[in-house]
Amino acid sequence: MRLLLAASTATMALGTAHEALAILVVPALALALHAARRARSYLGACAASALPVASALAVTAGGAVQVWPWAPLAALPVAAPFALAGAVHARALRGGASMQAASLGFAAAWLSVEAAWGHLGGLPLVRVGYLVAATPLGPTAALAGVSTTSVAAWLAALAVADLPLATRRPRAATLRRPAMWLGCLTALLLATHLAVPPRTLRASPGDATTRVALLQTGVRRADRAWAARWPEAGRALRARLDGQLRRAVRQGARLIIGPEGTLSPTGVAGPRVAPVFGTAPFAVLVGAAVRDDAGLRNAVVDLADDAAVRYVKRHPVPWHEDRFEAGTEAAQVTFGPRRLSLAVCFDLVYAAEIRAATRDADALVAVSDAAFAGRSAMPHLQLAVARLRAAENGTPVLFVTATGPTTVLDARGRTVAHTSGRDPAVLVHDLAWARARTPYARFGGTLDLPALALAAGATRRRGVRPLTPRRRRP
Repeated sequence: MRLLLAASTATMALGTAHEALAILVVPALALALHAARRARSYLGACAASALPVASALAVTAGGAVQVWPWAPLAALPVAAPFALAGAVHARALRGGASMQAASLGFAAAWLSVEAAWGHLGGLPLVRVGYLVAATPLGPTAALAGVSTTSVAAWLAALAVADLPLATRRPRAATLRRPAMWLGCLTALLLATHLAVPPRTLRASPGDATTRVALLQTGVRRADRAWAARWPEAGRALRARLDGQLRRAVRQGARLIIGPEGTLSPTGVAGPRVAPVFGTAPFAVLVGAAVRDDAGLRNAVVDLADDAAVRYVKRHPVPWHEDRFEAGTEAAQVTFGPRRLSLAVCFDLVYAAEIRAATRDADALVAVSDAAFAGRSAMPHLQLAVARLRAAENGTPVLFVTATGPTTVLDARGRTVAHTSGRDPAVLVHDLAWARARTPYARFGGTLDLPALALAAGATRRRGVRPLTPRRRRP
C-alpha cells in the first residue's frame, strides 16, 4: 500500500508539472484508487486520496513562494477534504458493497469535493478536468464544462484501475468492469463528437483570417523592481516594448496584444509609448495598471486609441491584488466587423461569466502575467484553464502571458501556434475567425450533481450498511 501511495503521489506530481505530461494524471488516479483498495484502515484510505492532490498543489504553487510564502504549506490543508473519497471507499467495502460500487463512490466523492472547491473558492488547482485539458479528454468540456472533463478522466482511471483484475480467472467476469468503464468513456467521447462535429465550425462574416501578434515581453518580477529604482532599467524595458510593437507592425499584424501589467506606474512603460500605427482596423490591446478617480485598476487599454480603457479585471487575486479596484461588468472591443471579449488572468476561472461574455463574440483575448510563478507549473495551469474555456464555448482564444507559454487556441481548444521558452518573443499568426456551436455555450449546465447522484444511487443499490465488521463463516 505504501508503494502504491508513493507511486500515485509521484505520478500526479509529474502529470501536473507540464502539459506534455498531462496524460499521467489518469494513471495517478488509478494508482490512488488501488492504494485505497489495499488500505487496511480508514487513515490509509484517506491518505490515498489526499496525498496525490497535495503533491499536485505543491508542484503547481511551488513557484509562487516569492509572492505567497505559505502557498506550498497550504497544500495539505487544501487537499484534506479529498480524504472524504478514501473514507467513502473504506466505509462502502466494510459495509458489504461490491468493489465496483465502492470504486464508483470513491470517484463520486472526489468529484463532489473538487466541485465544492471550484464553486466556493474558484480554485482550478484541485479540478482534475483542468489537469487533463491537453489530453484527448479536453474536448468533452463542450458538453457541460470542466465537470464533464473531470468525469471523463475518472472513467478512464476506473478502467485503468480494473485492468489488472482482468488477468485473473475467470477472465469473462473480470473483463466486465474495465469494459463497462471504457464503454461509458467511449459514449461520452462519441456524444462530444456528435454534439460538436467538424461541420459545426462556422466562419464569421468578413475576412476569413486576420494577422495577429502576441507580445511575450519576458518581463520578470526582478525587472519591474529594477525599473522602479533605476531610470535606466525602465528606459531599457520601454525600448524593448517599443521594438516589439514595431516588429509586429512590420510583419503586417492588424491586432496586437500584450500581457497583463505591460504598462504600470512603476516605470516599466508609459501609456503613450507606441510606434506609428497603420490604418484602421487596428488595435493594440495591452494590460496596464491605470490610476483614475476610481482608484488603481488592473485594466486592458488600447494604445491605438489614445490608451483608452477597454476592460477592468473583475476578479483580482485575493490578498495579492487587494490594492486594485475590481471591475463591475464584462466588455467587448469592436475590431472592424469583429467583436473581441476580454479577460485578465483570474477572470478565466469563472466559467459562467466567460460563457456570457463570449456568447456573441468572435474570439476571447486572455492576458496574464505569470512571471511571479517562475518555472513552476502555474503558467501551464493557466493555459489549461484557457484551453477548456475555448472548448466549452467554441471560441478561439488568444492567450498572452509575459513569460510564456503564449498560445493561440482554436475553437476546439487545440494549440495552433505557441512560443517556446520564457524569453521575449513576438508570436505572429493568421487567426481563422471560426466558431463552433457547443451545448455548453447554448445551455450551460454542469455534471457535478448528476454524477454525484448517479454514483450515490449505485452505491446505495449495492447495499452499503453502517460500519460493522464482516462475519466470516466457520
